[in-house]
Amino acid sequence: MKQVMIYGFILTAGLYSFAAAAVSDSDMIKQVQPSLVRVEYTLRFDKGEAPEVAGWGQRCPSCGQIHGYGDASQLIRQERPLEAAGFVLSADKVITPDIMVHPRFVEKIRVRFQDELIEARPAAYPYEQSAVILQLDKPLQKARPIAFAKSSTKTFKVASYSEQNGHWSISIEKMQDVPTLREDGFSYIAGTATGLILDPNGIAAAVCMGQALPMDGSWQQSPLDWPAISAEELTRKLADFETKINREIVRVQLNFRSPRSSENNYRRYSMRDEDGSATEMNKAGLLIDPNHILILAKLPPKQTSRLERVVVYPHKNLPVEGRFEGSLADYGGLVISLDRPLNHVQTALSPEPVAAYDQKLLLGAEVRIQGQNKTVYVQQYRIASFALGWRRQLQPQLLGSVNNRYLFDLDGRLVALPLSRREKIMSEEDRWMSDYNQALTAVCYLGPVMNAQASSFDATNVPLDESEENRIAWLGVEMQPLDAELARMNQVSDMTRDGEIGAIISFVYENSPASQAGLEMGDILLRLHIDKQPRPMEVILDDSDSGFGEMFPWEQLSELSEEYYDQLPTPWADAENSLIRSLTDFGFGTHFQAEIFRNGEVIVKDMVITESPSHYNSAKRFKSEAMGITVRNLTYEVQRYFRLTPADPGVIVSKIEPGSKASVGGIKPFEIITHVNDAPVTDVNAFETMIQAGGELKLSVKRMTKGRIVNLKLDAAAPTEKTDTAKAAEPETETTPAPQQ
Repeated sequence: MKQVMIYGFILTAGLYSFAAAAVSDSDMIKQVQPSLVRVEYTLRFDKGEAPEVAGWGQRCPSCGQIHGYGDASQLIRQERPLEAAGFVLSADKVITPDIMVHPRFVEKIRVRFQDELIEARPAAYPYEQSAVILQLDKPLQKARPIAFAKSSTKTFKVASYSEQNGHWSISIEKMQDVPTLREDGFSYIAGTATGLILDPNGIAAAVCMGQALPMDGSWQQSPLDWPAISAEELTRKLADFETKINREIVRVQLNFRSPRSSENNYRRYSMRDEDGSATEMNKAGLLIDPNHILILAKLPPKQTSRLERVVVYPHKNLPVEGRFEGSLADYGGLVISLDRPLNHVQTALSPEPVAAYDQKLLLGAEVRIQGQNKTVYVQQYRIASFALGWRRQLQPQLLGSVNNRYLFDLDGRLVALPLSRREKIMSEEDRWMSDYNQALTAVCYLGPVMNAQASSFDATNVPLDESEENRIAWLGVEMQPLDAELARMNQVSDMTRDGEIGAIISFVYENSPASQAGLEMGDILLRLHIDKQPRPMEVILDDSDSGFGEMFPWEQLSELSEEYYDQLPTPWADAENSLIRSLTDFGFGTHFQAEIFRNGEVIVKDMVITESPSHYNSAKRFKSEAMGITVRNLTYEVQRYFRLTPADPGVIVSKIEPGSKASVGGIKPFEIITHVNDAPVTDVNAFETMIQAGGELKLSVKRMTKGRIVNLKLDAAAPTEKTDTAKAAEPETETTPAPQQ
């Protein structure tokens, strides 16, 4: 005699049938009560980690999706089990929802009915219903298995068993019988999350575990008749699957060039500082064919620009060098070609639409890359629901975290992977939120991507030579952020959300993109409409983007101790702010329209994202070890701040070594050395030549508008050395486009 227990209800085929007469809801409750049990999962921590339960949730009556509870650590702290309803299928079998928790977190499973509490273990997993059939260590003596019978009625009721206000309760409600026709032709009735379906006479027709119920009534059957895989067979399949995952998903080490030094430790904080300065990173890589690997890493262009080396570590094999092929334009991944093919290793991709796997039993892997260690956990998974995402793509949803999760079908074909969408950054909030945009992507949408076709690559997100690392876009304006008062005074409160967005143009550089487009001082820049982007980029600056200006403590500079030199901010605003960083990431040559407010009306100007001339952070520099000083060429924003013309001589001091001759001589950061021994200094090359011979040096030093003479003595033929960042390939003669004033 077959017996199955589901959601704490005991169901037995052919053993027991409810009364044939029509019954009231109260009588139905009394009839089903002996067949409803509670399944208790005693959970535990493992390796200090709390259990994550991917199948613990309920369907929301508002949106129709299943919402999960995920983290079960609170249950452990409260020393109580996770409880789920169960249906008795036989004296020693119960069917209950598959909570999808890794076995390492499960201490024991028990089934409770009245004063009976019996140990249980998984016996079988249905292929198409999110359930598990439990085998009890001994029969239930007091519970009554359920007998199932088909009914010709069109009206059913559902008996559910759940915890409400601290008490387990049985409720009866009418089953929704609204038919639904999907665009693929499948017609169904939406099933309840978990419940026993009864006809008007109280006879059980089926158990529902949230699956769609076909209109033809084929769902009316005992869970014992559901196609299922035994727990033993699933365990063997998962063991083979783990071996497969170790071969196909590997650790990849990315090595980056150190960022060009800013030579002081002060950074005006903004979200753009989160581009990272790591020189080594380990990520998961998916072998899409023997010669290519897809690295799941959403690197911003600024970080990719420093990529120097890729090493792939195959499972139980020698490392393989990789070559950068491209960054995916729409997803957070890099495609790498291998110097040596990994024969017989390739991830098979499912050709099925992801919707075909709704509630189906899947093989899942959590792959963690932590430093140089790779950890793999495998278990069964099911897609709980779908969300409509980018370009109407269906995003598989799990009841719990999707981080590092890969889903495969039972044939070992990849169904979905944690490849997050790469959206263009339109604001600082976007930049901050981009790392939290975790989602599963179905492989049915990734044909061109998985085939490593160059058409899927972003030409702006590539490794660069060190000399190009700090290249940025250029508008050619200086701006002041709006606030509520400025917005009111300029009559743009309604267009700027009371000054939350927008910036006043306070200066336009001659021959700049802004000048050529006709932008003027006093214009209010509202937003930029980037070519082929669905939403505009609002112009949002903060006070630090405007620099320190007259607030910089020039008068107190002489009293500043040398240990604080590296903490001094630049007096001028960085050439790179959040707006410029975003424009840089869109790529030079991209067309956009600037929406500005002028004289009471909105004007649109056509512009092109243009590469900036040399700016302070990218300026050529020279370091004299003997003098203990680093100087840089004067660039357009530095000349603008000091009111200099391109014809004015000088190099700007960017770093002073504590205790050095320059420091003892009183030279401070951001002062300008205009002459050496009365000869004008045109650039860092000239400065290097002038001090090369050593001896007595007379330096003409200018702090803002005040000048003085500093006398230093260097050893004859004193050695000089460029900084590492200055050794990059740069032209011997550099011209810095700057405005004529």
